[in-house]
Parts: sequence; structure tokens; C-alpha cells
Amino acid sequence: MDDILIAAPTVSQVDQAVSTISETLKTNGFEIARAKIKKGPCVTFVGVGISSSYITPPQIKIRLDIKTFHDMQQLVGSLQWLRNIVLIPPEVMDPLNDLLKWKNSWEQKTLTPEATSSLDFIEQQISVSTLTRWDTDASIDLYVHFMKKGGVGALAQGPPDKAQPILWVVLGKPSRAFSPGIECLGNLIMKGRKLALEHLGAEPTKIYLPFRKQLSAQSTTISEQLAIPLDGFGGQIRYAAKPPWTQLLAIVDIDLPPKIVDRPQPGPTIFTDASSLTSTAAAAWQSGEQRQCIKTTDPTLSVQQLEAAAIVLACRLFPEEHLNIVTDSIFVAKLCLAMSGPGMVVSTVAMMLEEALFSQKGTIPVIHINSHNPVFNFLPKSAMTKQTPPQRDCGC
Repeated sequence: MDDILIAAPTVSQVDQAVSTISETLKTNGFEIARAKIKKGPCVTFVGVGISSSYITPPQIKIRLDIKTFHDMQQLVGSLQWLRNIVLIPPEVMDPLNDLLKWKNSWEQKTLTPEATSSLDFIEQQISVSTLTRWDTDASIDLYVHFMKKGGVGALAQGPPDKAQPILWVVLGKPSRAFSPGIECLGNLIMKGRKLALEHLGAEPTKIYLPFRKQLSAQSTTISEQLAIPLDGFGGQIRYAAKPPWTQLLAIVDIDLPPKIVDRPQPGPTIFTDASSLTSTAAAAWQSGEQRQCIKTTDPTLSVQQLEAAAIVLACRLFPEEHLNIVTDSIFVAKLCLAMSGPGMVVSTVAMMLEEALFSQKGTIPVIHINSHNPVFNFLPKSAMTKQTPPQRDCGC
């Protein structure tokens, strides 16, 4: 039978509960090893140390002799259940998650230097980490933070500059090519509120959002994406807090002006396209009376990667100014629009686009067109053929 942890506000209530449970177990044929019953303010339960003030994680030795994909799965799975009691930033888990991109459990697998470094960090964190015991007389606050590889939240007590975590809030690895940072914050808020109700029986009193100031009327997108996570919340919303643990987190500014917009603005206009037949990505633009074109060929890229490579070419042409990009790839157009602000990048295509788009000085509208439709206002009528400008002018 599993171990049983009994906790109550007073010693007499604990004794009463122990007596009742013991009688029930005996009646049903179970034997209780009296020598194993531990009482007092300081106990160890499944390796977790519980004192009157703090909780310490189990002091485990992480195995480094990984030989198969199955070994790696077991290791990462074991670490996941520690993440609510030990602060492990998402970027530390990332090299370990990268080693899970296989299918067969018997395939050979070894730790990369990055993964080994992550495990060293986790071992160090386990040896020094503590959580504060919940004070039932103090309010509970929820803090949410976003980093490039994901988000971390904390249920904590005390003033922001001295807040003590009582439980970490973490999310699983994202599965989509790109997940907006604001969506990650929303998921952390929902999970944090749920954990507070499940474990502590009460909603957080305050939720601290990682914005420099209160959301303005212009921040409609952010407000809409946080509407569902904050639905029914009756507490206070606070901003720009920096609790002690943020020193360990590479926090990303999430309330910056959007980089990618959906409306063209005055500036150079570049048409991009790609051909899977010739493995070519191309970008074409008008310079005075002449059409200019640049292209690249890579037979190792998929058609979606080629479409993204064409966007990369376009960004390199005018890195210092506002740039209008026109593409006939609805996949790339939608992905670019989703990347209007910071977020979590998972796929190769998203990584290519993020590096190119966010290196631009100005904003970038990415506009989708159907290649067989006339492109009014961008090209003279003589250019309105079934080929897009890059296909015709660059010979894709």
C-alpha cells in the first residue's frame, strides 16, 4: 500500500485522524508497521522533507548513463514531477526535450553537452531549493513570467520584493510551430488558479502580470487573449513585479509594439515565392523602372521551408526600413502574423522566420495573395499574369 500523509491544523486533530484510519485499515485486514509511523513538525514523505516552515525536494542523484531513447524518456518523465517543487527554467529543459524527438524506444541515445549541462544545473537546484510552507493567515498571489522557451508561474506569499514561493506553476512542451507568449501567460494563469483551488482551497488574491504598466485601450489583442484566463477572477491585477526568483529567469519583454502587422504601409514592396520542382526560393521587387530579383536554391528544404527562405531573402534586402512582403503561401503568411510578438518557437520554419523578421528595424506587413489573381495596386496591368512576379522574373 502507498504511504499516507496526514496533516491537520492541530496535533489533537492529527491524532484523531490517525486513530480512525488505523482502525479502518485493521478492520479491512491491513497490518500497520508502528515503527514506520513518524510524527512531528518535521517529516519526510516520499523523499520530500517537510518542516514547520519549509519543504525541500528529494535529494536524488540523476543518472547520466543514458543509452537508449527509452532511458531518455524515463529521465525526462522523472524530472517533470519535480518541476512543481524545484524551479527549472524552460530553457534548461529544452536540450533534454530535444532528445525526445525519436520514435523507437530501443534506438541508441546519448546525452549532448547541452543536456549534460542542464542536468548539472538541475542537480544544483535540487540541492539548494526550498518552498515555503503555506501560511493560512496570509494571502496567496500568482506571478506569471514568459521566457523564450516557455513560461513559469509561482503561487507565493509575502510582498513582491520578498515573495516566497509555495508552489511552481509549469506547462508542458508546446507542440505547435509557434505559440504566442501572451497565450503562454494565459495558460499559466488558468493552471495557477486551478492549482490554488485544488491544493489550497482558495483563488489567488492578486495576479501579477509581466507588463511594465497597466494594459491600455490600445492593447486590445493582449486584453482579448487574457479575457478567458481571467474570467471570474475577483482579485486584483498588478504589474511589473520582480520577485527574488526572477534573477534565475531570462524574462522576455512581452508588451512591446507588434513587429508584424497585417496592413501595407509606405515602403519597399517585395514579392516572394518558391518552387518545389526547382527547390528555389525567390524575392522580386521594383527598383525604378526595372524589376529586380534574388533567389536561392536548396534541394534539402521542403516547400514550406523554401517559402520561409524567400521571406528571409526579402528581409535581408531592406533591413533598416519598413518593408511590405507579399506571399502566396497562406501557411507562411499566417505563421508570420502569429509571430507579431514574442513567443515559443518549435519548428525549423518558425525559427527561420523569427530570426529574419525580428532582425528588421521597422515593422513588416506580410500579405497573402492567391497567385492566380491580379495583384492590384502593387503591379502594372501588364504584370498581372498567372505567375507571381518572382516566378516570372526569376525563373522559378
